Amino acid sequence: MPQWSAILLLQLKDNLKFYPARSKNLVKWNKTSDSLVTGNLANLSVLNFSNAGLEGQIREEISNLTRLVALDLSIQPLLIPPPLKLENPDLSMLVKNLKQLEELYLDGLNITERGNEWCQALSSSVPATVIVMIRLDANNFFAPVPEFFVSFSNLISLSLSTCQLNGVFSKEIFKVRACQLLFDEKLPNSMAKLIQLVHLDLSMNMFAGPIPSFNMSTNLTYIDLSHNGLTGTVPSTHWVGLHKLVYLDLRYNSLNGSLPSSLFALPSLKNIQLSYNKFSGQVPDFKNVSSSILDALDLSSNHLEGPVPMYTRALFSSNLSVLDLHSNQLHGKIPILPLASYIDFSSNSFTSFIPHDIGNNLLATFFSLSHNKFTGVLPGSICNAVYLRVLVLCSNRLSGKIPECLSAMALGVLNLNRNNFSGSIPDAFPNNWNIGCPNDTVTVTLKGLEFELVKIQTVFTSIDFSSNNFHGEIPKELGQLKALYVLDLSNNVLSGQIPSSLCNLRHLESLELSKNDLNGAISASLANLNFLSFLNLSYNQLEGGSRLGIKFKRFQQLPSKEMEEMVFSSCRGHCF
Repeated sequence: MPQWSAILLLQLKDNLKFYPARSKNLVKWNKTSDSLVTGNLANLSVLNFSNAGLEGQIREEISNLTRLVALDLSIQPLLIPPPLKLENPDLSMLVKNLKQLEELYLDGLNITERGNEWCQALSSSVPATVIVMIRLDANNFFAPVPEFFVSFSNLISLSLSTCQLNGVFSKEIFKVRACQLLFDEKLPNSMAKLIQLVHLDLSMNMFAGPIPSFNMSTNLTYIDLSHNGLTGTVPSTHWVGLHKLVYLDLRYNSLNGSLPSSLFALPSLKNIQLSYNKFSGQVPDFKNVSSSILDALDLSSNHLEGPVPMYTRALFSSNLSVLDLHSNQLHGKIPILPLASYIDFSSNSFTSFIPHDIGNNLLATFFSLSHNKFTGVLPGSICNAVYLRVLVLCSNRLSGKIPECLSAMALGVLNLNRNNFSGSIPDAFPNNWNIGCPNDTVTVTLKGLEFELVKIQTVFTSIDFSSNNFHGEIPKELGQLKALYVLDLSNNVLSGQIPSSLCNLRHLESLELSKNDLNGAISASLANLNFLSFLNLSYNQLEGGSRLGIKFKRFQQLPSKEMEEMVFSSCRGHCF
């Protein structure tokens, strides 16, 4: 049987369109020969079998491809056990003849060498003046941090994440251009001497200690130190001279202290990501921020307090796409809103009323004020926010009727639960309204320097008006929303019967109508909703639970009696 190398190459051949008269080498590929051994690929310069589903032992014949410039045998890191292994041949045998190799990717493999053996294999075989990229992530070397990489003068990328390295990493490594390392170690202040460095990415490692100074790295345009264990403050002096810096990401660390105003005065800075730290004090006033530059500002999940500055009109009309201040201790009034597409003020202590003209200049597609202390009514001007697709106002103290025009908006997500809204539920929902409830956290990913905004939302296509004071009947028009997966109207004062139109919601997975004043018979058609896995009609005045109980036995995740009590308890007429 052909070895795995030939199998993959023959599969590639079968999916290629080529002219046999011109592609004579491809014609010779067949099941009776190993294409790597026969020498047909003697001039091959790039071999990439990454994540190709290979298993077993890597073939020694790869070492005969002496003209290889790039070798990628990587697999998805942290697969247990790793499906590919380097044992016979070992690492030393694999790379011994690859004298032109510039890029080596062996992350996720089971490299059998331990201790200093793997270091010896690379340092004695891989040409120090040629290699530019080495990636060996997720190999359990259980060894001291190596020093031989210092001699690789042209190295631009070195990745050793999750390799169980220990000891102290030589500061001499920062004389080369390596940009990705992993070990539990402090970042040395000598990094400030990297005056030619343009792009620095040390994210998702285990770096500890304070942030080093970058005040001499005047060519830096990109700094990403996110997802580490960095501590301490962010001194103003660390950023002096970074006039070219465009992107700064310090998320998911343990940094504290106040936010340095000098950081926000950098003239080229477009994207500032400081969330999930322990920053305290007030939000800067941004009076020195260039209104034409700032694209994204994320200060969420910190300990910021006090009122938010009423930004200048210049900043409102800027290119700002993201303003995220959620999960802090901010209070007072919400500021005049910038012309951003994503605005999140949730999980703070904002008070007072929602401004009556809130929607007149709101261009956002995502807007959240949830988990605050807003009172008063939801202004009708919100319907003027024609671009709005996600509106989250849950867990406040809002009251009164919700604007009728709200039901005519092209919303994708509407969450009004845990307020004091009253009146009837609107009955003019358009057929194409894709109502949903997002997760508490909505991830915003900004990719590289292009600042492409990708809002990743978990949308359940649900209506959640629970825990308010809505009264009247459930609108039969809800049965027109064919995309609904979740309908939650519980804990209100709704009356009348359950509309039979709800039986048209063929994709419904959860129906929660408990703790209302509903009456009448429970429609047997509800049992025909094949995807329904959660049903709670308890604490109403409904009839007919006993004759329907048997039809709902598919709720096997709960013991029968518990299910019956959950679904039909407090029904009129002794359901069970």
